[in-house]
This record gives sequence, C-alpha cells and structure tokens, in this order.
Amino acid sequence: MKKIHRLLLFILILSTSNRINVKAETVDDLREVTGNRRINTIETITEINQILKRKQDSDEVKELAEYASVIEEKLIKKNEEELKKLYDDKSEKEKVLLELVSNDQPVYAVLTVLKDLEDIVNRIQQLNSAKNLSISIQVDEDDSIDEQYEYAKGMLESIENDFELGHIGKGLKPPTSGIFKLTEAYGIYLDNEAGTTKIHNDFVRFKTLNYEDTIIVSQWNGKIKSIDNGKIVIQHGPSLITEYDKIKDIKVKVGDIVKQYEELGVADGDDIYFAVKLDGKYIDPMTIYGEEGIKIYYDWVNANPFRIIQVNDMNKVKNEVEIEVEPILINDNQSNNIDNQEDVINATLPEDYEAPNPGIIQ
Repeated sequence: MKKIHRLLLFILILSTSNRINVKAETVDDLREVTGNRRINTIETITEINQILKRKQDSDEVKELAEYASVIEEKLIKKNEEELKKLYDDKSEKEKVLLELVSNDQPVYAVLTVLKDLEDIVNRIQQLNSAKNLSISIQVDEDDSIDEQYEYAKGMLESIENDFELGHIGKGLKPPTSGIFKLTEAYGIYLDNEAGTTKIHNDFVRFKTLNYEDTIIVSQWNGKIKSIDNGKIVIQHGPSLITEYDKIKDIKVKVGDIVKQYEELGVADGDDIYFAVKLDGKYIDPMTIYGEEGIKIYYDWVNANPFRIIQVNDMNKVKNEVEIEVEPILINDNQSNNIDNQEDVINATLPEDYEAPNPGIIQ
C-alpha cells in the first residue's frame, strides 16, 4: 500500500503546478493581495490597448501601442503553452483517476485527484475565455482621456519595473510603530458630527499615543518624493505611492532612499493620515494588511454604525500571494503536513450587525 501511495503522490505532484504561500514583496504582488488584477495579464494589456486607441495619434502613443502589442503577443503565446500543458495534465489526471477507481483505492485518494482535475478544467476555461475578451476600462468614467492615458502609461512602465517593496499582507506592520487602530476609515461615510453630510475619504487615520511620541515609519522600501508642511510622500516604483500626513521632527529629506519600517519622524497629534495610491488611484489602505486589516476596519464599522452608508468590499483581499513553483518531491512524512489553506479571506460582518438607515442625504 505504501508503494502505491508513494506512486500516486509522485504522479499528483508531477502532473500539476503546485502552489505554495510565499512572502509577497513586489508591486504586482500587492495588486493581487489587495484584490486587484495583476498587471502581466492579457486582460490588463487589452485594457491598455483600448485606452491607447482612444488617445490622439502621437509618436509617444504609437510607440507605447507597439510595445503593448509585443507584450500582448508574448502573453498570448504564454497562454497557449500553458493550455497545452493543462490539457496534458488533464489527460494524465484522467488516467490516474481511472486507475484509482479500477483498483478500488481509498475515497480520499479519488477525491484528491477529482479536486485537482476540477482545478485544471477551471483554469482551461479561464484561459480559453481570455481569447475573446470584452472588458471595460477600470479607470473612472469621468476621468479625462489624458488621465486614462497616464494610467495606461504607468501600467506599461510597471511591466518593466516591478519594484520590490518588502513584506506585504499578513504580518505587515502599520506606519504607526505597531499601534494599529483606525480613527477614520477609507470610503464614503456620513459626517461624524452632524451625521447628514456625505464625505469621501481617500485616506485612513491611524491612532497614535497621546502621552509620548509615536515614531512613524515607511511602510515599504521607496524613495522620498516630497515633503511639505508635515506631509511625506514616498514613491515605490512607477505605480505605487504612499502618503503620510501630520508628521513632525522629520528625519528624511527629498530624494532619500528608505527601507521598509525606516523612521520618517514622529506623529504630530493624536493620529496621522495614511494613504496608498496604486496605478494612479487611491485604494483602501486596510487591504494591504490582509485579514488583520479587515478585522480592524470592521471594528471601526461596529464602533461607528450611524456613519455607515455602505460597507467597503473586502472579499477579494488575500492574506498573502501565491505563485507557481517547480514540482517538489516530498516523502510520506512531509505529505501528512500539507496544508491546503484558501488564501482568499471571507470578509463578512458579524451576524448580529445591522446596517443603519441614514435616511435621505441632501
């Protein structure tokens, strides 16, 4: 039986692309963790091409369009190669499944192969659907064509320069030196005082200590872009920016290269403003912290029910990124420790939470 088990395990490992959780550390990894689409996909390149076609002809636009077309061809070829391998894997899995059933093998072995087969079929369908894309541009409809063009240009630049950030997702420390509590959330809410005015926050506010200095640190590796009246802006490659406001005793200057968690200064008050701008658009900073960020956001929601208009969608946020790796041979003891955790976080409010009815907003 052990020989059969080892053989089946060997076939399962070689016939599929295994996935393991690893420390995410690039801007493209951040896109995935925060629930956004990775840049190096046919969908993204198609979106970029749509924007470039809407822009008036110029030498720069033509050059970018030509570059985007080259990338698109490479991605299509890559998809075709992956499809071929998936079909081969599918045939191999079907043979293994037939052998298991014919030899009356344990149910868990059959179910394992069926699950792998289902994953392969789903991936085949996903790649086949990418051949005939009809997608909408992700930028806001009220953005000008120039703004859309800058977005497309930045995305193309990111393909060639995927900046290494440091750690992201699960275990990421906030810029407030470990103090991790929201005093104001990202999104659309009712005004805190009157409860009737609709406000839109592109930032979050993190609580700081009121009895001693709270050291503020850089969220990731980057370069100081600007410093103005207590506000520090850090550039992390061509498509990611972090902003820190209400800082005093600033320790850095414009042009400095900073490492993840390097000291920037100290908080000037009971809280600081923190914002994350990815691909030209502000995103909810709480999504960069995985499930811990989601929990802290919902703690704020529960503490401010009278302000809630709608709850931010956190269902695509992940704890950490997954990447494909080469097959690895493992022994029986190691196989007993395989952990098939889902990386997508089920972001839901407590069962007893009732969304308030703020009434009609003038």
